[in-house]
This record gives sequence, structure tokens and C-alpha cells, in this order.
Amino acid sequence: DVFTEGGRDIAFANYTPTWKLHRKIAGKALRQYLAGNRLEEVVHSSMNKCLSLMAQENGPFDPENYIDLMVFNILHAVCFGKSAELDDPDFVRFMKIDRDFTDIIGKGFVEDMFPIMYKICPTKKYRTVKEIFDEMIAMIERKFREHEDTFDCDNIRDFTDSLILTRKEAEQDEEMMSQLTDTHLRQTLVDIFRGGIDTSRVTLYFAIRYMAGLPDIQSKVQEEINRVVGKDRLPGVNDRESLCYTEATLHEAMRLGTVSAFGLPHCTVCDTHVGGYDVPKDTMVMINHWALHHDPNYWKDVDKFDPTRYLDENGKLGIKPESWLPFSAGRRVCLGESIAKPELHLIFATIMQRFEITMPDETNPELKLGGSVGLHRNIFRTKSVHALMMIMIMIIILSQPRPYQTVVLNDINSVTEALVKSKADFANRPSIHSVDVLTEGGKDIAFANYTPTWKLHRKIAGKALRQYLAGNHLEKVLHDSMNKCLPLMAKEKGAFNPENYIDLMVFNILNAVCFGE
Repeated sequence: DVFTEGGRDIAFANYTPTWKLHRKIAGKALRQYLAGNRLEEVVHSSMNKCLSLMAQENGPFDPENYIDLMVFNILHAVCFGKSAELDDPDFVRFMKIDRDFTDIIGKGFVEDMFPIMYKICPTKKYRTVKEIFDEMIAMIERKFREHEDTFDCDNIRDFTDSLILTRKEAEQDEEMMSQLTDTHLRQTLVDIFRGGIDTSRVTLYFAIRYMAGLPDIQSKVQEEINRVVGKDRLPGVNDRESLCYTEATLHEAMRLGTVSAFGLPHCTVCDTHVGGYDVPKDTMVMINHWALHHDPNYWKDVDKFDPTRYLDENGKLGIKPESWLPFSAGRRVCLGESIAKPELHLIFATIMQRFEITMPDETNPELKLGGSVGLHRNIFRTKSVHALMMIMIMIIILSQPRPYQTVVLNDINSVTEALVKSKADFANRPSIHSVDVLTEGGKDIAFANYTPTWKLHRKIAGKALRQYLAGNHLEKVLHDSMNKCLPLMAKEKGAFNPENYIDLMVFNILNAVCFGE
């Protein structure tokens, strides 16, 4: 509750009329922004920036920073209309506080078990995270105010502009708009920007790390890209339907490297049932995505990396496997899915087009997973943690020392029953104090409850996103981000770690989308 400013986000807020409105507006804004080829433009811009840096590397290098830059620039461009350099203070600071934030919250808070403590004697860890969150909110608040001051309805620069436009269009209904505040819109940007950066860059870490240990699959991906796209241009959004093996490879990386083992917890709106069991109102319900993606009843040779499991007999992408659910489902399906899918594909395809991914000498090619909140730590420098231990830690973190029932769904049939067939019954979020703080009192989309305000919030955000994504704007943002990173990666001499480049790509893409920078 703390981190969502009182449950005013979309991801964690309860399923209320306010949440429905919030989600509707956010979805509309996103669809409007992404119309056309905007995303492709953003991705290409980010990739071109990073590829030039990567090309300067001499010998082997770790791609982590480049991946971070790619993703940051894409989402920064989508949200705020601008991109960053690898040494940009905003990028460096954001990635540091994002990692610190994730490391700390993964261990949980005593304050969530005993909420009175945050008023009487908050722990040092809680105070540290609150300071980190306040700094993150201040950055987004500053960008949001800059957009309000310079807003021009005839010149929609990014998702933030689309969000403002969609809100203005909805202001004709005073009763609807009285439910939403500026805090809700700010939390929408937190959901898209911060949430999108974290999951996108880690997904790319996994995909690249898997390719390093699977040269045969990597060769097939590169052969397909060379045949369909060639080497004289960057892959585009329209190439996705022809790059079937490449897309299937990314899907398999998302399955085996499940970034968020449990996703976000749900909470029942009313007395209901699932799997033949009665589930009382206000029961926490957790979706075990790790179990879905490793269920031997649905996946043959479950631990084998096999992209062909997503292809039909003609080598085309088949129907989505029933037990593949990286973006969740139902009322609380990921708001940023429409950005994430093309973004991840274009970044992954571009890196495969330009680079050969290999393991440093004397390195164990086996990928060992670690993490608590998500499987995201130590991908390039690994430490083994058993999946079952991560699952138990997550349950302990989210459970409270009082009579609070928790249900964990481990198979696709029960998940489908809950999130699809009875989606309104499972649309709320559990009350967690630290989340309320981060969402400014539940004013986001991800964590807010399913209320009329949430519905309006989601509606406005969705409309703004659709408006922004109209045309090919997203593709331009993606290409801009990649064009910034690729030259940097090309300068690497020898092997290198791509982590920072990936971070920069993702940061720049979302920064451009949200804030036009």
C-alpha cells in the first residue's frame, strides 16, 4: 500500500469501479499511442544507440548494461519521449535504485506483518525503500508536470501525452473523473515504466544467456533472421509473423526463465470456488507461473529448451500453449503486454542479427536460477537456489501472521477457472501495507482493487496506450533505442557482458514512450 500510494496503481489495486475506470483509461491511452508503427520507431532508435556502443567492445563482454540501456530507452521514450546515454545520470541512478529496490523488497518487511510498526518504529530497511520510492516518484512526478505544462492536443509526443488527452476526453463525465486523481495517472506511469523495465530486461538476460549455451538453436535463429530480414536493415514489427522460430525461441526463454514465479497476488471479491473447493471472500490467491511453465502434463521434456514446441508442422507459430501464461490472464492481465511483446521480439532479433553469443572460456554453460521476488539475479554470475525454496519464500513474504487464508493455484485448469471463467471473482488484490505506500494509497493499476475508479483508470490508461501505439511510432522508438546502443556494443573488443546495454535499451524505450525523452 505504501509503494502504490494507497493502492492507486493498476497492478496491485483492488477490483473496484475506480480500478475498472483507471484500467480502461490507461488501456485506451496505450492503444492510441501505439497505433501505427510508433513502437518500431522507438525500438529501432534505442537499438541503434546501443549497437554502436556494443560494436566498440574488444573481445568478450557482459551485455547486461547494454540490455538495461536498450530497455530503459525504449520505455523512457514510450512514456516520456526521450532517450538516455549509457553514462546519463538519470539512467545510472534509476538502474541503481531499481536494483536496490528489488533486492530489498524481495526479503519482505516486518511492517507488512505488523503495520503499526511503520508509525512507531519503522525498520531501517523500510526507511531505505521508502526513500528509494520517494526518489523514483519525484522523478516521474517531475516529468508528468512538465508534460502537463507543455501539453498540446495536436502534438501527442508519447504515452504521457496520450494519458493526459484520454483523461481530458473523459472529463466530460464529472462523476467518472471525480474518482481519478493525478496520483492515479502518476501510478500508471510507474506500472508501465518501472514494471516494464524490470521484467523486459530480465527476460532479455535469460534469452541471451540461453543462446550462449545453445549454439545450435542460436544458429537457427540467426539463419531465419538473415533469410527474412537480411543484414542491411533492422528487424521491424511486420517481420514478427515471418520470424516464427525466433519468436518461438523467445517464448521458450520466457517459459524456462519464468521472470516472476508468482506474478502479483490476487484476492477474491466474493465467496467463490475453484477446482472443486470453496474459496471465501478476501482470500489471497496466488498463481504459480513456475508450476504452469514446468508442468510435465503439458510440456514434453519439460526441462529441455525446445522452440519447436510452439510451431506447427509447417514451421509457423501454432496456437498458444494452454499452460504458457507469462502475462497472466483475466481482469488483471498485464497492461503493458502490447508494448512488451513487440519490444522483446525486436530487441532479441536485432541482437541475434548483429552478434554471436558465446560463453567465456572455462564457463559452465548450465544456467542456474536464483532470486526471491523473481528469477532475475545472477543470470550472468550464477548462484543456485531451488525453485521450491523460492516459492516458499514468496508465500511467507505475502502471508500475514493472522488468520489469512492463502490459495496457490498450480495447474492451468484451476488458473483458467479462476482468471477466465470467474475472472470478476478473483480480480482484487490483497492488502499489503508496503504496497499501499508505493502506490500512493492504491492509486495505481497493477495493485489497486477492482473498483469503479480502477475501471476508469484502466480505461483511460488503455486508451492512451492505444492512441500512442497507433501507426508505427513504437517501432520508431524501438529502432531509435537500438540504434543508440548497437554502435556502443559494436565497439566492445572481445567478449563482454550485455547487461548494461540491455538496461539502457529498455530504459530508453520506456522513457521515450512515457516521457518523450
